[in-house]
Amino acid sequence: MRAWYPIWGIFFLFCPLFGESGLRKLRIIINSAQETTRLSETGQPILESTGRVPLSPFDLQDQLVVFTGNVSISIDDGSVTATILSDQTVYNTSAQILYSTGNVRYSRTEGETKTIEISGTRFIFELKTLKGLFLDGSLTLPIKGQQVLFVQSPIIHSDAYTSVILKQATLSTEEDPEQALWSVHTKNIWLLPNNQLAFSHGVLSFGVVPLLYIPFFYYPKDEFIGNPVFGLRSRAGAFIQTTTYLLGKRPKSAYPPSFGTQSPAQEEAPNYLKISADYYSALGGMAGISTFFQAKDYLPFVRFSAYIGASRTVHQGGNGAYSIYDTTGQVMWDKSYLFGMQVPFRYYAECALRFHKTPLYVDVHVPIISDPFFSTDFLQRSEDLNWFHLALSPRSLRELTQSTISSYDWKISASLRPVWLVLHPWLRDFSLDPISFTVHFNSKSDSKKNNSSPERNFFYPHSMESRAGLSFSGTLFSHVWERQKSQQKESYAPKEIRNPLAYTPADGLSREGSPPEQSPAVSKENSETDSTFDFFMPEFREENERRTGTDHAYVFTRYALDYKGKGDIVYDAQFNHGSWDDASKIKWNDLQSQHVTIRGDFSIRSQFQCVNDIIRMSNGIQCTLQHRYPIHSQPPAKQNGFQNSALVQSSNNLAVYPFSADSFFRESFLGWSITPVLYDSSRPTGKSSLHVRDHSITANAAFSLYGYTQQIRVSVHFAPGPYAYSIATFLSFPYISATLSARFLDKPQVRAELDFRMPYEITCKQTYVYDIGKSMSDSYEVSLGWKYFSLSYLLKGESGKAAPSGNNGLSISKLKLTLSHDDFPLTVRFWKRRIKIQGTLSSSLEINFKDLDKSHISFSPLITFSIYKFLDLSINTVIKNEKLTPYFPTQSSQSPQTKLWDAFVSSLYFWDKMKQSSALFPIRTLNIELAHYLKDWTLRFGYRLHSESSSSGSRQISPLVSSISLSINWNPLPMVRTRARKTPGMFEVGI
Repeated sequence: MRAWYPIWGIFFLFCPLFGESGLRKLRIIINSAQETTRLSETGQPILESTGRVPLSPFDLQDQLVVFTGNVSISIDDGSVTATILSDQTVYNTSAQILYSTGNVRYSRTEGETKTIEISGTRFIFELKTLKGLFLDGSLTLPIKGQQVLFVQSPIIHSDAYTSVILKQATLSTEEDPEQALWSVHTKNIWLLPNNQLAFSHGVLSFGVVPLLYIPFFYYPKDEFIGNPVFGLRSRAGAFIQTTTYLLGKRPKSAYPPSFGTQSPAQEEAPNYLKISADYYSALGGMAGISTFFQAKDYLPFVRFSAYIGASRTVHQGGNGAYSIYDTTGQVMWDKSYLFGMQVPFRYYAECALRFHKTPLYVDVHVPIISDPFFSTDFLQRSEDLNWFHLALSPRSLRELTQSTISSYDWKISASLRPVWLVLHPWLRDFSLDPISFTVHFNSKSDSKKNNSSPERNFFYPHSMESRAGLSFSGTLFSHVWERQKSQQKESYAPKEIRNPLAYTPADGLSREGSPPEQSPAVSKENSETDSTFDFFMPEFREENERRTGTDHAYVFTRYALDYKGKGDIVYDAQFNHGSWDDASKIKWNDLQSQHVTIRGDFSIRSQFQCVNDIIRMSNGIQCTLQHRYPIHSQPPAKQNGFQNSALVQSSNNLAVYPFSADSFFRESFLGWSITPVLYDSSRPTGKSSLHVRDHSITANAAFSLYGYTQQIRVSVHFAPGPYAYSIATFLSFPYISATLSARFLDKPQVRAELDFRMPYEITCKQTYVYDIGKSMSDSYEVSLGWKYFSLSYLLKGESGKAAPSGNNGLSISKLKLTLSHDDFPLTVRFWKRRIKIQGTLSSSLEINFKDLDKSHISFSPLITFSIYKFLDLSINTVIKNEKLTPYFPTQSSQSPQTKLWDAFVSSLYFWDKMKQSSALFPIRTLNIELAHYLKDWTLRFGYRLHSESSSSGSRQISPLVSSISLSINWNPLPMVRTRARKTPGMFEVGI
């Protein structure tokens, strides 16, 4: 008899298993199963009377437990949890074996980190040893970025904690190896702890073509002594780069923790101390030390590194090959100079630190570099062993980018910014900033050295600069005499009492206590009228309310005497590097010029306000000085535009705001200002240093309501400047603003502007300018706009020519109509939004009535067809006609010579040279771009047709020239670089 019952809960089976390590407790968790059947080993069902799974499998020594339907079983030994998902799982209680079939997925988790996940058709799992065997299984190996590698194998063996072995496995970039761009067919693949990988007898294939046999491959990943990196470079030769961390850990690589069993990652400390040792078979060797430390509070970082390299001169022959032997067969070792002494090695050192502890801030950056090529030869290194670079690539794979250094600086800077609250406000801000010392190094070439030697370029000190700056500000005296508003005593009087039945506009009730009657027809008519009006003219919202000064304290007087100053002293020196044609001639005491420059700026300003800020007065004096003192110059150095100068000027302003306490008239004032110059050393000889730069009186009457201000302003400018006076009116209302200004005596003119900004993006602007001096209208322009349409109409006045009557001296000058649909493209999507068709249009028409030959019309449509992540097709053309006269009637004929539509259609025959040569509406450019996307590559095709204008006699001809571009971009694994090469009759793609 057979017993079937569903598993509704989670059952625990405790299995004490004995091994070499002693007693170990296993917890088997049956997460889910639709049906469960218990059988004997002979296949006969056993009568089950209790209706539940036994608590211990040893109670059923001769039974098989069959779980069917969405089976999920977890095995937990306290440190590692293994989970099995399948369609059916058979549990042999005697042999302690799980046998799963149908969509099997096995995953192993340590802590919260999933270390491995395998899927297949059949799976056998032994509970005593936690070993498993997969048939027809597969798994994924994450690599750099979002890329993954797929591994398929007919037999996958997984032990408890250490490794996974795959027999006759295939490593590829696709789930289906036959569709993969790259694949490696191996005999065995080992996934080892700590993200290590190895395989034997591998064959690398590009598509279905085998390229390379790899007898053994080992990928040590993170945990490896010295972190060796092997590789091959065409110039440096085969190399090994090692990095050993004495303190700290190597930074995480760009590869996520995935394959192999590993412990959960721990938080890494940023501080480290490491030593590096590299060897290159052709170039030589390099050794160095590097450290980085930081403190959270006051020491953001301390970085120090020092490298020494012993290198040979590598020569490049005529065939492009590199050799360490010169034409005489000798090997030359490179040398360098360190502070004037020749040393038999090359070097690179850098010291940088930052100290921030209030009030002191210090930054130091001092590099010392032997030659511009050191970083290219030795510092383009890696600590992440990526065997794909070596196993998949020829000699030219790891070519280096030329990251030569042309200049660098020694710089030590500091600033002191103390805060003295005791002296506040007399000394509000004080800082010694900047305090710096800088030495600038440039590079130059040595013509006597071999072109292959790094000694052909050397660094030399170009200039040095010391700077000390000072800035300060404060208030010498300040006083405010005000009367605080008297606090009103709390009133215990009852609030206003009113008849609740009385009618008031606020509550809308009639005197009888009911709403006023209104017929339904009238209510409906009013509702429709209001909605229609609100649609065309939205309701204007009030932005603010009137504020008065009654809620603030009354200020009798307010006075402040402020000062501000800054200055610096700079010592700069230029080295006499013109005669340094090689590094041995560098002398630190050979200076060409030395200067000391002093700059200073000091100002003192007083501000006085009285009668609740009605009267406002400010006076100030400012002194500016800059002077350069030459200490040594050989020959006399040019000033490079620098000019010694001293300037003392004063600024005085007086304004009366009679309505400063009222927000309605707050901006109304009467002001006077004068800026006299007391001393100016740059004034020409014979002219007095004392002069006035500006002297004016301004009266402004303003009225503000709901955030909109109306102003009338009158200004008068006095001598010694050009005498003139002006009047201006500024009006601002909802949806409209206007300006009317007039200037007299000096450059007299009248200008009027009217600007409408209506709802729904409707704009209209008018500008009119009248030249009083010439007694004629200068210009009048009207601009209309709505969304992507704009129309402008310009009338221009011309002196000496009679204008048509009624135009006030203006004649039609220009009419311009533009259409720009780029911001509002027309888009159509279908097939679940995967396909998109988008169109835009930009067009302009400009008619110059003064000279019709300067008029033009142009169209630029753009159509784009896209299939998501598959295809992009865009067609864009520019059609422009710069001769519109044939489209207008002539004096002899009332009809135009050519119809606009006929000329437009004729210009589209770009393959017909006859029509193109006579077309009045030619195509200027035609661009067709096609992009086809696949997972491994991208195809791009471009076709461009453009005109090259040339004159032939009296006629303008625009022949069309076409060009075609084709490119294929491969998107293989990030660590694999492909190379395309085209030879006559052959197109090759290599790695």
